[in-house]
Amino acid sequence: LCIEAAGQPAVRQYGKRCLEMGRDLMITSIGSLTDDALYDDLRVAAEANGSRLILCTGSLPAVDWMGSAALDHCTEVKVTQIKPPKAWLGTPAEVDHPDLLTITEPRTLFEGSARMAATMFPKNANVAAMLALATA
Repeated sequence: LCIEAAGQPAVRQYGKRCLEMGRDLMITSIGSLTDDALYDDLRVAAEANGSRLILCTGSLPAVDWMGSAALDHCTEVKVTQIKPPKAWLGTPAEVDHPDLLTITEPRTLFEGSARMAATMFPKNANVAAMLALATA
């Protein structure tokens, strides 16, 4: 079993090779799978080599419930993440909110799809990415 805990670039660099070696791969950087081509490559490699692609649900409980809700025509789910302003340093939020470190009241830094959140905020949005995959 290979366990990825090194971030999205590691999934892109080593994921397929691990699966092609016949090893199961557990991914913690779920946001990497918002890249459809990468996700397809990993699934194909897993199937072709008898490996499993294991998605770590992290802090998102009840993924099975969310998947079931998607089958029952649930059309919208809202995710609210509350983090200290410093957690958003080095992300597009810092560009859009130059006063980031002086924020003292709750503020919305992003609104959009789970896929877009995982793409724009790879270190902050694995929960959103897992939600997107579970309800696709």
